[in-house]
Amino acid sequence: MKHLYSNDTIYEIPESISTDLAEIDCPVLIINTTSKQNNEANVLLSQIMGALNWKEAADYHVLSIKSEDSLSLAALSNSSKVKTIITFGLSPKQLNLQITQKMYAYAKFERYNLLFSHSLEELLIQKEHKASLWGAIKNLKKES
Repeated sequence: MKHLYSNDTIYEIPESISTDLAEIDCPVLIINTTSKQNNEANVLLSQIMGALNWKEAADYHVLSIKSEDSLSLAALSNSSKVKTIITFGLSPKQLNLQITQKMYAYAKFERYNLLFSHSLEELLIQKEHKASLWGAIKNLKKES
């Protein structure tokens, strides 16, 4: 007898880390894969935010996850103040998204814009990536 349904995996939803994204009270969410011990990468992030005149806790919130972890953005509630998400070193799959997205090009969703960037460590090495990130963020500021 033939089965009505296939057992083939079409899309595997990875296990996500548990964090309460609904509690974030800032317009910008930064998600990175940098460990807190990487001082150079943390300084670079501080410099980028400082150049934008963004203040932590008022303008942006930083969420650091392990490079092998994934995170579901479905936890962002309708009442969330997050309007922009910038990721450093994450792929769409790590955010449980079934999209292909270019680096430094915004993906527009109903409640927020999403920007994928290389990791902070890569930005320290590859100056052209840093320039691409800066251009994308400047475009965002013009639109808002």
